[in-house]
Amino acid sequence: MRFVAISLTAVFLSLAAVHLYWTVRGVGTGAGVPSRPDGSPVFRPGRVACFMVALALMIAALIVLGRARLMDVPLSPWILRAGIWGIAMPFAARTVGEFRYVGLFKPAERPRYLSSRILMFRIASAPL
Repeated sequence: MRFVAISLTAVFLSLAAVHLYWTVRGVGTGAGVPSRPDGSPVFRPGRVACFMVALALMIAALIVLGRARLMDVPLSPWILRAGIWGIAMPFAARTVGEFRYVGLFKPAERPRYLSSRILMFRIASAPL
């Protein structure tokens, strides 16, 4: 469990760092934002949204460390258990997706260069 907790924490903090970078520098094209078949982005996340996601990922890292008892977090055990489920739900929803632009069940029509990127997303998102 210790290895899993440390690995999850590293992933969450790495993702938080990317979102903090996007907060400061802005989100560029092709920066992980789903796009339509014509190449236009589905949405344009702002700096505040990127910062909020970074903050949520850092809180998720603290919850994982607290639940694994690798860090003393001043929260009751039931809050940490609920927090773990609260972390799992958005990742499960992102893995399933909304059937058009994100997730396992989106249409197979996509440029060839995206195939490896989509495979990496599926491998990374589902276990989280």
